[in-house]
Parts: sequence; structure tokens; C-alpha cells
Amino acid sequence: MKHLTHLTASLSSVSLAVLTGLFISPNVQAASNEQATKEMESIQITASRRATSIEDTGMSVSAVSGESLQQLGATNFADFIRTVPGLNFSESAAPGTQDIIIRGVNFPSNRFQMPTVSVYLDEINLSQNGRNPDIDLIDVQRVEVLRGPQGTLYGGSAMGGALRYITNKADTSGIDYWFEAGLEQTKNGGLGNKQSLMFNTPLSDDAALRVVAYRKDLDGWIDNLGYIHTGDYEIIDPNSGEENYNDENTVGGRVSLRWDASDNLTLDFMAAIHNVEVDGLANWNPNLISKGNNGVGYGSYKAAVRDKEAYQDDNTIFNFTATYDADFAEISWISSLSKRDYQRISDVSRERHGIDWWVGDFSSKFDYNLDSHVDESGQPLSSVRIRPIDYKSTSHELRFVGSAFDDKLNWVAGAIYAKRDNLWQQREVYEGLESAYSSFVPFGFSTNYEQAALDNPNEFGIIGTDLWFYSDREEVIEESAAYLNLTYSVTDAWQISVGSRFFDVEVSNNYQQGGIFGGTYVSLAKDDYQNGLISENQYHQIIADNVASNYHTEARFLQQEDDTSFMFNTSYDFGDTLVYATIAEGYRIGGVNRAFPIRDGSLTVPQTFDSDSLVSSELGLKSQLFNRALTLDMSAYQIDWQDIQFGLTDPVTSFDFNINAGAAEINGLEVSALWQATSDLEFTASATLLDHQVTELSDAALGQNINVGDAMLGVSDERFAFAVSYYTEVFEQDAYVRLDWNYTGDYIRDYVSEDDSPEVIAAAQGDAYAMTTLASGVSYKNWDISVFIRNLFDDDTIVSQEKPRVSYSSGRYSDVSSDPGRVVTLKPRTIGVNVRYRFD
Repeated sequence: MKHLTHLTASLSSVSLAVLTGLFISPNVQAASNEQATKEMESIQITASRRATSIEDTGMSVSAVSGESLQQLGATNFADFIRTVPGLNFSESAAPGTQDIIIRGVNFPSNRFQMPTVSVYLDEINLSQNGRNPDIDLIDVQRVEVLRGPQGTLYGGSAMGGALRYITNKADTSGIDYWFEAGLEQTKNGGLGNKQSLMFNTPLSDDAALRVVAYRKDLDGWIDNLGYIHTGDYEIIDPNSGEENYNDENTVGGRVSLRWDASDNLTLDFMAAIHNVEVDGLANWNPNLISKGNNGVGYGSYKAAVRDKEAYQDDNTIFNFTATYDADFAEISWISSLSKRDYQRISDVSRERHGIDWWVGDFSSKFDYNLDSHVDESGQPLSSVRIRPIDYKSTSHELRFVGSAFDDKLNWVAGAIYAKRDNLWQQREVYEGLESAYSSFVPFGFSTNYEQAALDNPNEFGIIGTDLWFYSDREEVIEESAAYLNLTYSVTDAWQISVGSRFFDVEVSNNYQQGGIFGGTYVSLAKDDYQNGLISENQYHQIIADNVASNYHTEARFLQQEDDTSFMFNTSYDFGDTLVYATIAEGYRIGGVNRAFPIRDGSLTVPQTFDSDSLVSSELGLKSQLFNRALTLDMSAYQIDWQDIQFGLTDPVTSFDFNINAGAAEINGLEVSALWQATSDLEFTASATLLDHQVTELSDAALGQNINVGDAMLGVSDERFAFAVSYYTEVFEQDAYVRLDWNYTGDYIRDYVSEDDSPEVIAAAQGDAYAMTTLASGVSYKNWDISVFIRNLFDDDTIVSQEKPRVSYSSGRYSDVSSDPGRVVTLKPRTIGVNVRYRFD
């Protein structure tokens, strides 16, 4: 607890410094006098499953209003998330594929793990293995960010916290509708456009309908140069080239219906779709800035993609909620269904473990001058990875929210059943590989495969298919849970809360794989033959049978877990200042690894991995000073994370799998302030300071380039945010100007060894960066006109990076080792204008 004690002292010091500075500042005191009759707007939140004001809620929670989202021109979480203390997120090459990180709870992960942050759309849990969908923020009332573990009320994956999108509901009070259109211009790219509308109408005195629709067509800013040679970076085939090829097309909307069936019963129905299509991924090759093009280089934001890449993400969501106001409690029945069809097609010809390098030694049709497998006329052939995902989640929850003893005791209780059906598929296709010479026995290497196939056709021969690897993983996760939270008011000022959640999870996994890396049975047979357990004829028969099925193997894995999480919170309200302390547990369910336990014998992979959990101890305060002109929010916390899930990659086959790696400790300090300097001028500022490290490692994690004392992945030690908003009148019309500045410090992207190449070590380091947004708007009668500039100073810092390529050859390929791979940088400066018309 020494780190928490130190941070608590720091919290007190920061508080004292801020408060002392304010009290001795005549300007601030004058502002407080000017604000004596003005109260800042209090945002109502439902983070505790009951409506409370944010300043009276004894927990770390931030809320971004719909008005702020509109001012920023924010349409997804990346547009606003940097303004919230305690948050990091990993930029990625396509929307809906980012990791959200709260309070540093992050470790190397893969798509077969649940996230560490839960994402909700109203009452619908969108959290899933891999990545959460990034729903557009159209007609959103507010966004709530709950920092710290929320395991008792929000279940698994809320170990770092929870992100809640709260939409506007259908309203019976009257007809309301608006239409909005906008344009966006990104530096180095083309002009994009977007449109959205909202229509709300009463259907009767007790029923209403609300419809939201949106679309956007945003042009890209990265040019694909086509098929470029890996060694000298000269263009071999420009036919696949395309300017601004990472364009985005999104179509979505919501329909919500509310019916007050009686004085006590309200029925809500909501249906939503969100479909995204990206023609090219938002990553590019920085080595092309100066290399190739006869030594001149091609410049920034250029990609070398041999085969067409694409990304598609289609989401369909349904929710039904019935709320009955009984004498003893508000009773809610919540049923949800969400479906997600996702597919990503990637060009794998330039990846570090691309099949090019494997078949280069296997095939007489591999042309090293072209760095490719070729057809009969010598033309290069395609090498692509296709990853479709078919996901469906259903949940049913019964919730009671009530009070007793003259409201001294407030309670929330419930039970939930959820089922997730997840079908992952993977196809690695290399055209022309069908006629390549290769080993029938996986990893049975030869110096000359063509000659080996002629000399020993029982063990070496033609691959026979372009599908060199495939897998189908049909996973079903069933989870049942019951929870109870009690809050007792000892006095009007002092509250004590306790909570607990019991959960039971079962994971079943029907898995099959094939291709030249899928031959588990042949690998085992090879060991049996070498150990004299089977004859040579039996061995060759096993080879023949498996070659005929393209090394098809299948198995079924199961895992079951049950446990209990807890929460304790106490708060005391001194009037203008609320102090609170929380001890809470969060958890994330485990799962099943897709790879078989034995492949070539060099690495043992566990069939399953267990849940991980953490305990957070937190002290915080919230103050409203100078007649609520100044709001302060501060917290210090210590997180102990146990049995951490560690996403790894088998260096032989490139298969992803997970183990439980050990433990880590995270200590943090968060400070945020909002100062209403005058009725027209508002300042906000926040700071997040973290001290984080791995404290223990399991035997399974040894030798994975990670050491005790290493920092968390993707987590900076410091983040700062500052914003100033000025409200005025232009020609007697309401107007505003807003400036946001957000800073993220250095961090690490990957764990590497000191023996790795300088390029690998450099790629593992993430540099600090700052993002500045300038926004302004004016309202004229029924018109709202706003403009924004994101990334005002056009910062091009690398925020995500593939591992560098490694050369397996010499001569023309000797320089490949310095190829840093493709990178994701901050989106270049983007200027946009939005015009909204509100109908009377």
C-alpha cells in the first residue's frame, strides 16, 4: 500500500496547491462573486443503475454531454475520448478495431480474449472477443465513462471500467426533428460528406416513436502504390495502385418506440444498425518516404499493397425493456440481441511470417526477382488472409431497484443470463501454391524440396491446394450471474455501499483446422514413427490420409469457471466537498486456445486459459467551490492485477494463443477541474499520472521478452488535457469557440529482447504526441452551423506499428531487415463543417 499512500499524499498536495492558488487569486475570487447567482449545469447519470447527479456520486465517473459531442463534431469515441482522464486507446487501421484502456489495465492481447473495458449502448452490452463495434454518436444524450472496476453491476470485462452510450429516447411531449449535413477535408486526401437526421413524434398521448438515420462517405488519405518489390522498393505492378484508397462508407440508424402502457408500466423497444465498409486499411509504409522510385522515394502516406485489402463490419442490435414501478421497487426486464458480421481481407505477402518466405524454398515457381510465386507466364500471384467473424449475443436480465426504511437503504439486485455464439474463420490463400513442392510432414525440412518429392513421394510432394491454412472455431460462451448492491445512509451525509456478484461461465469450443500448418496428427505420427511405435507403412498411410484431407484436424474443448466479485464503497458529503473510498474487484472470463497442444514439439500450448482479476483501492474527492463556479474531481488508486491473460504468438506457425502470465501493479492519480470563469468563459483541465509494472511472472511467461519491472503495454505514464470554451453573440445570435489540447506521453507497444534488431526495438517504442482541436459554431433561428479542425498542427506521430520484416535471404533482400513494416499514424489535419436545421 506504500504506493497508494504516496499517491494519496500527492493528491492532498495537489488539492492544497490548487485551492490555495484559487483563494489568493483576486481574479478567481471576483469571478466567484460574479457567479454567485449562477449554478453550473448538473449532469444526471445512471452509472449506479439509479439516477444521480455526477457531483453527488461517490465514484470516478466522467460524463460528456450530447452538446459537447456536437460542438466537437464527434461521431465516434476517438473524437472525444482523449478529453476524459484515465483513458488511453490504441489507434488501429480500421474503425471498430481499437482497444480502449482505462487506468492502464492492458497487456498483450489477441482476438480470442474479452476486452478489459465493457462498452454499452443503453442497456446493451456490446463487449465481445476481439474488438468492440464503434457505433456512431448520433442523437446521443451523453456518454458516461466509469473508471475503475465495475464487476458487481456490469460483470466481466468491466475490470478497467465501462463506457456507456446513452441515447435520447422517444418522447411523447411533441414532434421534434432535425436534419444535418457536413463536409470533411483531410490533408493529403479528398473531400468527404455525411448526413444525419432525427425525427420524433408522438403516436398517442402515451406512445412515441423516434427515428435516427445517418450515413457518411469519407475519402481516404493514403495512396496505394501497388505491387512493390520487398528488396529495392521499385514498383513491379502498379495495377493495384489507388489514390486515397482507405476511404470509409458508413450507414446506420436507430428506431426507438416507447409506450406508457399504464401508470406503472413502460415498454421500450429499440432496433439499430451500423454498417461500415473500408476499401483499404489506414496504415502505410514509412520506408517508402525515402526508398524506391529510383532512390528518390515516394513520400509520406504511401502503402505497398500487392493484393486488394478490405474491411467490412455490419452490426444489428435489438433491445426490449419493460419497466414496472411497484410499491417496493422498480422492476425491469431487459432482453437484448446483437449480431455482428465482420470480415477483414489482408495482403500477407509483406508480413514478417508471410507465406512468400516459406514457399520460396519449396517451389520452382517462386521468382526471387519478383519476390513472389508466379503463374505460367511469370506474373505474380495473390497472397491474402481472409478473416470473417459471425457473432451473435443474446441476454436476458431481471433487475430490481428499490429503497427501504424511508430511503435510508437503497438497493439494486438482479440476475442475468447471456449467451455468445462466435464463429471465427480464417483462410490463408496463396494462388499457385497448389503446384508448389512442399513437405507432406509439417516442418520436415529439406534442402531441395523438388528433388525430395521425386526421391521420396511418400513424405514429400506437391502441396495440392492454394488454401495453405484454414481454421473454423465455433465458440459458445454461456454466462449466468446474480448481483446485489446495497447503499445505506448512516446519516444524511455518510453513506456505505457493498456489492457482490456471483457468476458461472461455460465455454465450449468446436475447432477444426487444416493446411500445411494444420497437420497435428501427422506431427504426432512422425514422433511415433521415430520412436518405433508405428511401422513405416502405417506412417506413410497416415501421411496419405492427411494429405487427402489437406491435413484436416478437429477437436472440442471445454472450460467452466465460477467465482464471486465484491465491492465496498463509503462516502461523506461535507456540503461543497464529497470524499469517498472504494475497494472493488473486477474480472474477465477465460477461454479456450484455438491451436492444438502440440504442433512441432517446440512449444506447448495450454488448451485453456483462466479468468484474470484485479482489486482496486481508491480514495477520491469532488468539490464545488465559489458557489459552484469551480468543480474539482481527484482520485488516487492502486490496482493489483492477478493471473493476467497474456496473448502470445507461436513463432513457428504464427498462431495466436493465451496463457496466464503473472501479476502487475498500477498506481494512479487523476485530477480534473472545470472553472466557469464568467457566464461566457469556461476552462477544463485534467491530468492522469500512472506508475505501472509487472510484479510477477508465471513459468509459462518466461522467455517471452517480458521481465518483472516492465511497464504495461500501450499505457503512457502521463496524460494531460486542457480546453477553453467561450460563448458569445455574433449579430445577436448565440455563438461559441472551443479549443481542446490533449497530450499523451511515451509508452511501449511491444515487449522485445535486447538481442532483437534495432528496427524491432525501435518499432516497440511509442512516442509522445499531442492532439489539438479547434471548433466554433453559431445558431441562427433554426440553423446550427459549426466548423472544426482536428489535429490542428498536423501531428503525424506513429501510434501503431507492425513488427518489422526480417530478411531470410541475402543479395537483393539484404536490406529487408530494415523495413519497419506498415504503421498507423494520427489522422492528418481534418477540417469539417456541419449544418443542422431544426424544424419547428
